[in-house]
Amino acid sequence: MSARHLRAGLATAFATGQSLSVLIAGSWFSSCFVAQAQDNVRWGVVRSNDGKTMDRVWVQKLGAWWRATEADGRFDFPSGEAPITLLFFKDGFRPQLRVVGTSEGLDGLTVVLEPETAAAVKLRSCRQHGRLLPVLEPLRVQGLRLRQLRDAEYAGYSGTYEYHGSPAEFWSSTGVHSGAMTPTRDWVAGLKSLAVGSLTCGGNQWFDLRGATDSGLESRWLGGLDSEVVYSKVPAPVADVFDKAIDKGCCH
Repeated sequence: MSARHLRAGLATAFATGQSLSVLIAGSWFSSCFVAQAQDNVRWGVVRSNDGKTMDRVWVQKLGAWWRATEADGRFDFPSGEAPITLLFFKDGFRPQLRVVGTSEGLDGLTVVLEPETAAAVKLRSCRQHGRLLPVLEPLRVQGLRLRQLRDAEYAGYSGTYEYHGSPAEFWSSTGVHSGAMTPTRDWVAGLKSLAVGSLTCGGNQWFDLRGATDSGLESRWLGGLDSEVVYSKVPAPVADVFDKAIDKGCCH
């Protein structure tokens, strides 16, 4: 305890009749609690390639928590975890995956996002329905059964493709209750190979996250503002059909 805190404790003790030992013990407990809380948190800063800090960057541990960077570009994340995969996404910039080891971030982790380029896939536009957010309408590929989904809160499509007697499914959804930028724990489970790019639908940028299992099953999750397009752990020939339906589809 510092001399300043000790003087303050003496003054409080005289004013209230409290035991000084109680004040010292309370101060020690508070200091230990703060120190322990700080020990359990790592931190990082997101910057642009010109060195400026970036606020409102979406930071997510895949399949778990998410948060947005603060005005100074800072984000916190738990310590003590095994290596984790973080996804960073902000409109106008190239999405990034970062595998963070158990010791990284103790003294600050720096992440640099590059501006997105024209290399990002841009889906064509189709008929307009006056919606605030774009809806992906998949291409009608041979053998793919499409069904339109719509109610008061969301709109989208589901697609089913049968391969060797087993049906596989993907769906697109836009609405306030769509999972959007939050790949689920089940989707992430078992994926060993992950890569991320971006795709533009109706003027909105989505991240395009892909992964595969050790056995070669493929997954894809496109996410943006209240929008998602998803398939999970399907054989490569099925993934090819779904990718064609997605990448050759249109946005309205």
